[in-house]
Order: sequence, then C-alpha cells, then structure tokens
Amino acid sequence: MAVVLAVTVLLFFLVVLVFLREAKEKAGLQAQLQTTIKEKYRLSRTFDAVFHSIHAYVLLVDRDMQVYQTNYYERIGRASETSAGKKLGEVIGCVNCVEHGGFCGSTPACKNCAVRRLVTQSFLQRKGFPDQEIDLVLVPHDGKYQLIHALIAGSYVDVDGMDNMVITVHDITELTHSRFQAEKMQRVVSFISSVSKVGFAALDLMTDDEIITPEYCVNLGESASAKAIQIFHSFRYLYPDDREQVIDFMQRAEKGRVEPLLSDVRVQTGDAAAGTFKWVRLFMIQREFPTNNASNEIYSLTIDVSSTKQLEQELIVEREKAMAADKAKSLFLANMSHEIRTPLNAITGFSELLSSAKSPEEIALYQQVLKTNVNMLMQLVNDILDMSKIEAGTLDFNYTDVDVRTLMDDMSAVFRLRMSEEGSAAQLIYEPMEEPCTLHIDRTRVGQVISNFLSNAVKFTDQGSITIGYKPCADGIYFYVSDTGSGIPKDKQENVFQRFARIQTGKQGNGLGLSISKTIIEKMGGRIGFESEQGKGSTFWFVLPKSTIVGVPIAMSTILVAEDMEDNYHLCEVILEKKFRLLWAHDGAEAVKLFYEQHPDLILMDLKMPVMDGYAATNAIRKESATVPIIALTAFAFAEDKQRVLGSGFTDYLTKPIRTKELLNVINKYL
Repeated sequence: MAVVLAVTVLLFFLVVLVFLREAKEKAGLQAQLQTTIKEKYRLSRTFDAVFHSIHAYVLLVDRDMQVYQTNYYERIGRASETSAGKKLGEVIGCVNCVEHGGFCGSTPACKNCAVRRLVTQSFLQRKGFPDQEIDLVLVPHDGKYQLIHALIAGSYVDVDGMDNMVITVHDITELTHSRFQAEKMQRVVSFISSVSKVGFAALDLMTDDEIITPEYCVNLGESASAKAIQIFHSFRYLYPDDREQVIDFMQRAEKGRVEPLLSDVRVQTGDAAAGTFKWVRLFMIQREFPTNNASNEIYSLTIDVSSTKQLEQELIVEREKAMAADKAKSLFLANMSHEIRTPLNAITGFSELLSSAKSPEEIALYQQVLKTNVNMLMQLVNDILDMSKIEAGTLDFNYTDVDVRTLMDDMSAVFRLRMSEEGSAAQLIYEPMEEPCTLHIDRTRVGQVISNFLSNAVKFTDQGSITIGYKPCADGIYFYVSDTGSGIPKDKQENVFQRFARIQTGKQGNGLGLSISKTIIEKMGGRIGFESEQGKGSTFWFVLPKSTIVGVPIAMSTILVAEDMEDNYHLCEVILEKKFRLLWAHDGAEAVKLFYEQHPDLILMDLKMPVMDGYAATNAIRKESATVPIIALTAFAFAEDKQRVLGSGFTDYLTKPIRTKELLNVINKYL
C-alpha cells in the first residue's frame, strides 16, 4: 500500500513538472510568435513603405509570373485596381498580351520576351539579375501604345519556402532621351569645333565635371587628349603677362561672381628659348556663382587668330603705305601745276619770241629751247598716262622678236646725241655683247626702261662716264646703266622704286619713271635693281628671263675656270668653248673678283694657285653664294683628300689629268 502511494505521488509530481515545462515552452513559443508577428508586421510595413515611396514599378512575382503585390497601379494613378489573378505582362500592359488577347506567357511572342527570359533564368539559378536596359512596347489602360526604355532588375527571395522575385522597372525613357540629346549636342559641338577650329571647354569647379574638344587643347598648345581641369588651373603655355590675367580670372571665379574675360593671348610654340608664339583669342565666362554649393561652371572658347593678327599688321603697314602714297600723290598733284607750267611757259614765251627773231642764231636758240620743253612736257604726259594704266591694270605689251644689239645701238646713239646737244661733259661708253641675241619682248617698253635709266644717269652725272651694256647671266640677259655721278644717299635708297620718289628736289623729274620701269620689267617676268654709293655713282640694272630668248643663239651658261697653269686652262677651253662661255682667273683672288662681277653658273677651281689658293677662294665665294656649283680640280686622289675637299665648301671634285668625258659629265650634272 505504501509503495502504491509513493508511486502515485511520484507520478503526480512528474505530471506537474511536465505541465510546467510545457507551459513554459508554450509561453516561449507564444513570445517568439509575437516577435515573429511583429517582425513580419514591421517588414510588411517597411515593404509597403518602399512600395509607396520608390520611384519605380515594383512587382513581387512567383515562378509563374503571378503578381502578388505591386505599386504599379498606384504609380500610374489607378490605386483602386488590384493585381489579383494577374501576371506580370497583364499588369504592365505588355503589347503581346493586348494584341493577342491572351494571358502573359500564353502567346507565341512570349517565347522571345526578354523580361520573361531573364526572370525564368534567375528562378532556375535561384538568384537575382542586375540592371538591364530593355525596350518595352506597352499598351496601358488608355489604349495608347507607348515605347519606353526601361531599366529592369530582379532580386530573388524565399518567402516561407516559396520562390519569389522582386522586380523593379525604372522608366528611363526621358533620361535616355536626354542623354541621347546631350551626346548628340556634344557631337554637334565637336563637329563645329573641328570644322571652325573653335575650341570649347566647360569645367564645374565644384564637381570637376568637364567637357572639352581637342581643338581647345591644341589651340592652347596642349595635346588633343588633355583634360580641362589640368588646363584651367595652369594655362602653362601662355606667355607670363597673358597667363597672369587668366589665372586671376580663375582664382576670382572660385571665390565669387566674376565678369567675363575676352583677351587675345600669346601661346608658346616650339622651344621657349626661340620665342615663337601664336595668337589665340580666349573667351571665359562663369555661368553663375552658386549660392547653394551646387555647381560653379566655367565655359571657355578658343580660336587661333594668328592669321588675323598677321593680316591686321599687314593692313596697318598697307594703310601706312597707302597714306604715304596718298600724301605723296597729293604733293605730286600740288606740284603738277608747277611741273606743267614750267615747259608751257617756256613754250608760250619762246614761241612769241621766235616770231620776232631776226638772226639765224637767235632762231636756232629759240627752236632748241622749244624742242627741249616740248619733250619735257611729252615725257610728263606719257608718265602720267602709264601710271593711270598701271593702276587700272591695262598697261599693254606688244611682244615681237627684237634684236638686242640693234635696240642698244639705237639707245646709245640717241643719248650720245642728246648729251652732245646738252653740252654734257660726261662720256657715254657702250659695251655690246659680241654674240648675237634675239629676245621676244616689247621693244618699246624695254626701250622705255633703258631710256629712263640713261635719262637719270645724264641728269645726275656732270662729268666722268656713263656706261650702257648687256651680257648673259645665270638666269637670262643682264642689262645695265652705270654712271660716276652723285649717287643716291642711303636714307633714300629704300624708296627709289616708289611712286613720286624724288632723289634730289633741285633736278627735273616727276618721280614716276623708276616706278613705271619696275612694273614693266616685272610684268615681263624679269627682275630689276640697283647699286649706289653717294659721291661715287650708281648702277641700275634689270634681267630679262631665259624664257624670252629666241632659240639658243648664245651659250647661256658661264663657267669660271680658276687655273694658274695656261696649258691646263687651254685644255678646258678646247673641251668647253663650243658649249659654254668661259672666264679665266689666273689665281684665287682673281676668281673671287670675277665671281662678284660676272656671276658665273659654275666654277672649276684649281686647289694650288698663287696669291690665294682654291680653299680660300671657295670660302670667300661661299660667303656670297651657297648654291653656285664649285668643282675642285686636284692632283690628289686619296680618300682623305676627297673628304677635305667636300668638307671645305666644294660641290664636287675631279682629279687631274682631266678627261673630257668626266669633265662634261660633272658639268652636265650641275647645269
């Protein structure tokens, strides 16, 4: 009995313990359940808050694309509608569902649906997928088709053992359009910049965001790939004076509002020591100074204006020349009254005296005065007419084949008679060329130039000599008139060929002759010039080009042979005299003298000569001409001799004894 009672009591306590344990566990489970419920409630509230606040379509779907929860209808303003029983394509209005009247996933087109393919693959892999840009054609409830560019992402979630996917759909159509427009605008800006060479750059000083074209970089001396932030804070290739104002603009722009900057700056090109630069027009403007630290954008344009600057300088020079010419023309016109009245007064006065003259001597004197003044007046009228034709571009030329010897004979005869009639104490020396020469030129115009040269020589040479002549030269026929007259002061030589230039105010003349002569010769393809020394005289010359020569009546190429041995020169003479005009210099000093006087086309230079050897003579000639071919004639044939020769200014060399074929080959090589 006692045993039974003990067992009963023990069982009772066991039951009580089990009950208490179960009660405790139940209380724990209930507390855990409450916590879980609260957590789920919090998560649900959070999820709902996200749904309501996110600026994107959010859809919770299962493997069958069934939508359990979404904010789509709320986002499009139809919050009363529900997604119950609808799949993804049916909710958002997929065109495949609408046009085929079916359900999402049931139409043939659904097999190619990019969204379905992404979601299905993610469920199989039990993971989400990152942002994908996809074009969608939707037909919302208003029935209007819409093409949107969407950014779609998916996050895989396991809810109570069920596979689910949270899909977000961002409509980035406007953003994409804006981005496209921005890229298009940047392409347009780049195109305009490349065509116009106008560089553009923009830099936000707050965010360092920038836009820059290659032309902007190149204009400022940088590489085409340079960054705006690097350039805007250095402008390292600007000249220091110009750089200072640009850096000052940037520093003030970082602190506050700054006025636009427009300046022509110098940009260094090449080595800084060389001092070379180009001109660039730089414009900088601050869009607006930020008050909320949002942005501080600086816009800038550059354009290379070097050619404009050069043109401006040329225009300034031309303007000064035009003003000087206008002033000279005004002075000329003011003096025309005097210039015209002088011969007219003489003509009028002596015409009256001629009618009452009685003695033959008196009549002859009056006739000579009349003739002189009539010629003076005719020359003045002709010069004015020629000047007018030159300005109008109508100066005419009548080209014919002209025998130069006959032309020069006539000119010398006319002026010899004139000098005799005027009682000039100067002697006229005529130096004709021995070989016949015919040129295809305008005889009258060339005669006009020679006449002008001779008239000036007679005018300024009271005694001594005047020499007229012509001879072949390297690039044509060289005509010259030399005198031993007063010469031209250095300060007036620069303007000798300018219109209305007067060398001496006490001499007759209108200052047009040499200007007209220069135009005539240049129109015929030639060149004109002079050398003069005050108190010693002047030489005026012009060269008519080889193209005016009719046939090849003379050996146009002149060869100077510098050789002290007579036999060696005669050998060269026998080989060359039928093809070339030869000059003989007996030593190096004479070779240098003949070079300056005759300007030969090629020089054969012996190395060992008295007075001055071939090396010294070549060195002296090279100071005047770096191009005339100089062929060394040497008895040495070693390699070191050749190196010394070619390193001393010679063009080539020949070893003695001279062979005809080798000599002709080397001459033909350079002529």
